[in-house]
Amino acid sequence: MVDKLRMIYEKTGDKHLEKILACRTRKLLPLDERQKQRDVQIITLLAEGLTNEEIGKKINLSNRTIGTYVSEMILRHDCKSRTGLAVKALAEGIITNPFASMKTKRTLF
Repeated sequence: MVDKLRMIYEKTGDKHLEKILACRTRKLLPLDERQKQRDVQIITLLAEGLTNEEIGKKINLSNRTIGTYVSEMILRHDCKSRTGLAVKALAEGIITNPFASMKTKRTLF
């Protein structure tokens, strides 16, 4: 199926097919600078523990749009979950620790 889609894409250049192929083959689509900034913004908020709805309210996007962004980033970065995405982004230096600037220390117990 992927081969047929790729053949159609090569003939038509259809952007929708490009996205389908990228998801099916787990290849990265080239991101422009604006998309990279949005990814960093969303992953940072995700790492702070915000839900899709809370992230959407902060950056004026719908809950569903945030869900789509997160799902695409999980695929692009070869992660299995939101948590995995946040951990990988921290480990690779894509985002900085969102709690590093907190002045008060909180304990769990």
